[in-house]
Amino acid sequence: MEFIIIFLLVASSVFLGFIAVYSLLHRKVQGSVPLFFLISAALLWTVATYAELNSGGFESKLFWRNIQQIGVFAVPLSTLYFTMYYTSQWKIKPFLIVSTFVESLSVILIFTDKYFNIMRQNIYIDKSDIFGNVLVVESTTIGKMLVAFNYFLPFLSIVLLFIFLKKVSSELKKQVITVILSMILTFGITLLKTAILTSLRVYIPMTVLYIPGVLMLAYALFRHELLNIAPIARDKLFEVIEQGIIVTDVKGKIVDINTYTKECLKKIYPEKTINIGTEIEKVVNYTNFINDIKYSLVNVQEEFSVQLGSVIFYLYMWSFSGF
Repeated sequence: MEFIIIFLLVASSVFLGFIAVYSLLHRKVQGSVPLFFLISAALLWTVATYAELNSGGFESKLFWRNIQQIGVFAVPLSTLYFTMYYTSQWKIKPFLIVSTFVESLSVILIFTDKYFNIMRQNIYIDKSDIFGNVLVVESTTIGKMLVAFNYFLPFLSIVLLFIFLKKVSSELKKQVITVILSMILTFGITLLKTAILTSLRVYIPMTVLYIPGVLMLAYALFRHELLNIAPIARDKLFEVIEQGIIVTDVKGKIVDINTYTKECLKKIYPEKTINIGTEIEKVVNYTNFINDIKYSLVNVQEEFSVQLGSVIFYLYMWSFSGF
């Protein structure tokens, strides 16, 4: 069992590292930077867990357990940051500032706990036939309250994503649903471990239990192009009803497109199929605009008029480079 857990930790570390690099390479896209910090925090947690399992003495295990707490408290916080940027729900920013203070204070209290005993009331080594020597930490009431706050942050993220789900275009609902399911799976399993498995002396590392959720998030990254197609256009532009709007990412892929545009382009280019993710140059042939998208570091906006018979169609195109 210990060999299997170590193998899963190593595999998870490699996989998380790959997703972190992928997020960083797409840092211009909205939500990618908070996602990078989220995955990096999970990676730190995983590596420190591996180090603890391979440590022999009590002090060594406790040191790596403390290092893990950086990830333990950073993952839920980064999850909420990612949700805010991903959904553009900026009204929660003041709460995020307070949450950042609370989570930072929690980590400081853990590292200074041997002087003040605010977070932990008991720490000991439990010997298990399956898991070997395992460090067990029993929290104080304050420690339990701060851990409970940790669970509230991803719960709030899931609620915000459900609210956002009602606003996005039908083409992007699958992407948002996949993100929601990955969060529910990840933090649901975490709650299961805290409430049941630990009391049964089943000491499976938390980051091993995170693997299903990480796999689902990876599915969102690659199958639904999470970082290439960020659903931000509805709240920003789609109040304009009788004007064609196309929003692209910095690579020139269509992020969103309103109904009026689809109707116009169907009349102008009846032979072309326009979907979310389609490259803009396959839809319209405005060379200067496309080059501006690919080589500019700022948002690119331009309006065009296309005449079809006696009717003139106006098309507004915007390339969004993210925050």
